[in-house]
Amino acid sequence: MTCRSYMHIPYVANPVDKDYQSMNVSVPVKVDDLTIDATNSPVLFVIGVGGYMSVNNSRSGTGGFRGAPAGRQGDMPPATPGGQGRAPDNAGNLSSRQDLALAAGYTIVTPGCRGRDNRKADGTYYGKAPAAIVDLKAAVRYLRYNKGIFPGNTDMIISVGCSAGGALSALLGTSGNSPLFEKYLKAIGAADVNDNIFASACFSPITDLEHADMAYEWNYGTTPTRSGLVDQKLSGQLKDSFAEYQLSLKLQGKMGLGY
Repeated sequence: MTCRSYMHIPYVANPVDKDYQSMNVSVPVKVDDLTIDATNSPVLFVIGVGGYMSVNNSRSGTGGFRGAPAGRQGDMPPATPGGQGRAPDNAGNLSSRQDLALAAGYTIVTPGCRGRDNRKADGTYYGKAPAAIVDLKAAVRYLRYNKGIFPGNTDMIISVGCSAGGALSALLGTSGNSPLFEKYLKAIGAADVNDNIFASACFSPITDLEHADMAYEWNYGTTPTRSGLVDQKLSGQLKDSFAEYQLSLKLQGKMGLGY
C-alpha cells in the first residue's frame, strides 16, 4: 500500500499551542497496484486521546508514513511525489484501524488536541475542559472549510476513539453545531462553518466519571493485579454501590430483557 501524507497542518488561525492544534492527513494512492482516487472517499477522523490527556501532533506521526510540508488555513499543501511514503511492516503482523481504513480507500485524519496535562511554565493549565472537544470541532471545521481542496468527502467524516477518545467521539457526534462551544471556537480562530459529522464510533467510552470507581470494582474487583487482589472489603462496597446505582436508574429493557 502506498499513500501520500500531509504533516502537522495547523487547523486554527489563533492556536494556543500549534503542536497540539494541528493535524496529519494520509491519503491512499495505490493498494495492491490498484490506483486509488480518494477525492470522494470517507474520512476516518482518528481521536488518539487517552485519559483526557493531550495529543501532541508534532510527535505523533501517522503510523510511520513520511509526509509533505504543512499547509495553512484554507490551503492544503500540494500533492507532490515527495509526500509519498510506503507503509512499514507492523510488528506481530497487526494492523491498526488507520492501516485498514487506508487499504479500504479511506482518507485518514489524525488531529492533535489539548488535554488536562497541558501546562505552561508558570504552572497554568491550558488544556482543561472543554479544550479537547473544542479543538476537535475546530479540526472538523478546517476540513469542511477546505471542501474541494481537502482530499476526501467532508460530508462523510467518521470519528473513532477508545476510552476517553471514545467519549470525545460520542460528544463530537452528538454536539454538532452546538452554540455552547461557539465562543471558544471563535477565540482560537476556528473556521466559520459547521462542525457536525456523518457518524461516530465510540469504543469503551469513559462518559460516567462520577460512578467510574464503582463500575470498575463491579467489573474487575475480584481480578488480581500484579500486586495481588485489592482490598476486597472496600472493593465489595463499591461493587454493591454500583448495583444500587443501576437499580435506581429504573432502566426498562426490551422484549423481557433488563429490568
